[in-house]
Amino acid sequence: MTQYDDAAKYHLLQNAATLLPYLQDAPNLKVLRRLDTEQPTLKTRQADSTWEVSVDGAESISHVEVQTHNSPVPMPFRVAGYHGFLIAEHQKPVYSTVIYLHPRAGRNDPGGYRYEWQGELCYLLSYRVVRLSEVEGAAVLSLQAPGLMPFTPLMRPPVGMSAERWLKECIDATSSLSVSVAHRHDLVALLSIFGKLSYDESLILASVREDMVNESLVFQRYAKRYAARYAEEAMKPAVEAARTQAFEQGIERGAVEILLGLLETRFQPAAVRNLRPLLERIDDVERLKALAPAAASAESLEMFLEALSPDS
Repeated sequence: MTQYDDAAKYHLLQNAATLLPYLQDAPNLKVLRRLDTEQPTLKTRQADSTWEVSVDGAESISHVEVQTHNSPVPMPFRVAGYHGFLIAEHQKPVYSTVIYLHPRAGRNDPGGYRYEWQGELCYLLSYRVVRLSEVEGAAVLSLQAPGLMPFTPLMRPPVGMSAERWLKECIDATSSLSVSVAHRHDLVALLSIFGKLSYDESLILASVREDMVNESLVFQRYAKRYAARYAEEAMKPAVEAARTQAFEQGIERGAVEILLGLLETRFQPAAVRNLRPLLERIDDVERLKALAPAAASAESLEMFLEALSPDS
């Protein structure tokens, strides 16, 4: 599961009340309760978000899938599987929405599935497909709906507005929402995660207040979970590159660059650069590689400095 999938599940759980009315095009929709997604008949997949809802007194099931990229299993088959289980389990109408985050994702999703036998319709399924890159962002931003705000940077900016300006508009609007401070921090952190699909990470880091992200519940919840995995994956290509350049630049220098790169994604680059002399004094490449998990998980530069201590 990628950081985007995990962040999406968290976001849907926390913001269904303001997200589902838009997705189902039902302003009067009220969320009644979240349904269990640990469905024994769905052995390989679980629904991202499934809720029991009410629209003008009529109860139904609202099911949402968030896809970062195209699904390896055709989405119509997946949605059909969810519908079959949910209808049998709850005996209520089921309405599904699939949200595609990446600009190139979901282009071939037909939003339905049907088949016939000898000219007779045997099965018909339709669901809503939301490709965020095709959504007019200004209209959504004006709604000031917390559940929609983290997705706005991935939407289409107003005509004539640069992508950088649109990103700033989305961040400013999210940062000024009339919600609790903790909720607002969470939404900004989620926006910064999803925004990396369309914007350079350095631009997002320069535009988002670091304290809002670091103090968010979503950051605290998932930082440790991804630290070790992120460090391992980040080290692989860099270590391979360092090996091929060992005779020209030295493998130790490559390992130092890896550590500095990891730290600069999490802390102020200017402060991180001050650590270069300390790291360059370490001539044991295995020692440098062993510092990667600390670089990815330390809550502050001071904690990383403790890992640099010879006694650590």
